[in-house]
Amino acid sequence: AIVAFGAGLLWDVYLATPLGLIAICFALVAYSVGNIEEGLFHNTRTQVLVLVFAGTFTSIALYALIGAVLGQRNLLTEDLWLICLLAGAQNAALSLIVSPVVRWAVK
Repeated sequence: AIVAFGAGLLWDVYLATPLGLIAICFALVAYSVGNIEEGLFHNTRTQVLVLVFAGTFTSIALYALIGAVLGQRNLLTEDLWLICLLAGAQNAALSLIVSPVVRWAVK
């Protein structure tokens, strides 16, 4: 969650939204997914796919919702759910390639 917050702050410098918006979203989702992953018995490919999809979907939706509360009304569009679904599916598919590499690098 700390690394996600730092990455979010770096990303916030690039975006034209309030500073810290994406950082707080990344931190909340990383903390939640980390707690869920910690409770799992086995780290299977299916679980990784579901967690990556859910994390991506949630972070994009949370970003748009919190942004709308803070006055960024242009983030809530009719296509938000389609964007969340497509980004989640793309990241889940990429996790099939990246996850084994990360496991190898960490060991």
